[in-house]
Amino acid sequence: MSEKVNCESIRNICKVINGTGKLFVHYSTDYVFDGCAHSPYTETDLANPINAYGKTKLNGENVLKSSDVKHFLFRTSWVYDNESDNFPNKIIRKLRDKEILRIIDDQIGVPNYAKFISDISYTCIEKYFLHPDDLRDNLVGTYHMSSLGEVSWYEFAKYIVEEYCKKHGIKNTFKIIPIKSNDVITKAKRPKYSVLNTSKLSDTFGVKLSSWQDDVNKFINSKL
Repeated sequence: MSEKVNCESIRNICKVINGTGKLFVHYSTDYVFDGCAHSPYTETDLANPINAYGKTKLNGENVLKSSDVKHFLFRTSWVYDNESDNFPNKIIRKLRDKEILRIIDDQIGVPNYAKFISDISYTCIEKYFLHPDDLRDNLVGTYHMSSLGEVSWYEFAKYIVEEYCKKHGIKNTFKIIPIKSNDVITKAKRPKYSVLNTSKLSDTFGVKLSSWQDDVNKFINSKL
């Protein structure tokens, strides 16, 4: 199923819009990397996914890149929004239920708020269409789209709890226990380090990227 969603669907869309001059905006993931790096991944770093999700997303990327379709391929990471069953919402739910939190502290990445992604995407698309037709090809390609900074899941959870308590005037007595990846049985391996270098995006489109903390604060405010 993941191959159909992440790869075959891209192939089908490319077939439909090929030759039309339409811009295809596609989103991929930090999971195309193996997590063995010690500094943020650039767009030209070798992709080497370690789980099925990352492999199918990379397959989809390759289909798009090998096509003649004009495209933005935005890689991002650790996406969350206000409503779905994502990491921040799970933390707040457990906090409200006064559960002890056991959170992995040896996986490093960058949380990205869905509104941040949509706002930056809009800016990039707008600038693309404001460019003269003969210069637009200079903008198409692969970009890393991510908030600034980096954090472990454990520190991410701590920040959410601290800010939530502060905003609600609650005394923070919640227990968060750091654990290692090996302490948790999961269906898929996850990269230990998957921070994305966003210099290309900032330099090309002149966008100012917010810190992951700024966007978490906006998320917390949505819960007031």
